[in-house]
Amino acid sequence: MKKVVIANGDGGWTARTVVEPTSLPFALRQDKNADTAQNCLVIVLIELKSGTFKASTVANQLQGGADYVSDIFEGLNEEVRSALSVLKTTCVPILFHGRGIDRAQRYKLESAKVRFRNQRAAIKKNKCGQRRNLAEVLSNAGNL
Repeated sequence: MKKVVIANGDGGWTARTVVEPTSLPFALRQDKNADTAQNCLVIVLIELKSGTFKASTVANQLQGGADYVSDIFEGLNEEVRSALSVLKTTCVPILFHGRGIDRAQRYKLESAKVRFRNQRAAIKKNKCGQRRNLAEVLSNAGNL
């Protein structure tokens, strides 16, 4: 089972247990040299917007989520942090929007980046309500 943390830009979060954290170091030691998707940790930050919005607001909310997850990582005990260090960690900030995006806001979103640890990630965009929406965005970003 894995521990998955879902954070939003408002500082709220939801945790789902899929791997027990105590078994994490053992699980990583077994396969730490293999180059597989199992040795990747993908942090997905999701912002949902309908109607009009400002790109700066979206970027700030996604950055708040990234900062929150980073704080959670810093609060982990040393054994778990050490185990996580062998994983390739990727942050994928995503905006799901209801209607089209204003041209000026689209341009600003394309230049906006979210910082997570030593990475700067571009904000991915997709329209709400499409089938396999999250899987498509993650696949296009090279994370599936």
